[in-house]
Amino acid sequence: MNQNTSNDSSVKVISSGTEKDLLALFVSLHGKVLNGLQEVGKTPTFSTDFSKCTNEDYKEIHQAARALISGARKARWEEEVKGIRNGLKKVVDTYMETQRKEKSEYDAIPAQHRKFLAPFPTAFAIPLSACSPAFAQGTTPEQMVARCKELGYTVAKVGESFALKVAFVPAPTPAPKAEEAEVVAA
Repeated sequence: MNQNTSNDSSVKVISSGTEKDLLALFVSLHGKVLNGLQEVGKTPTFSTDFSKCTNEDYKEIHQAARALISGARKARWEEEVKGIRNGLKKVVDTYMETQRKEKSEYDAIPAQHRKFLAPFPTAFAIPLSACSPAFAQGTTPEQMVARCKELGYTVAKVGESFALKVAFVPAPTPAPKAEEAEVVAA
């Protein structure tokens, strides 16, 4: 026999104490979700009077609670990622400047001698240990690798450690100044 039918004598029900506890939790959740929605400037999709809530309203309360929690987690994640991105950018910029200096030294070698050398690399590696200032203290190398990958960096194993693989980008050529542009145009 189906357990959801009313004429089934084997249906078990919770005690009145458990019912009161669960109801108290729902009342508390209802109030907290209402406050949370008000805090973020959203209108509730359920009755604001708990005594008038239906089963559909309970579902809406649950969905709203999940949305609020998800939004808060996403905001924390974005703040954390912002700090990591900025930290990694500083490290990459520092290494990029070093590579650009090396490239200018490479370019300074006369062409007849440079032809015997390997071409200047189009990418370089940054040891993951150099990136540790971008992360919170206590972050493990595995967590750093995972975060770097989440942020779109290429991470490679180099020997026993990890490194970020970064494409070499030549220094931007400065745009001609207004005076120089007028001379060129004339």
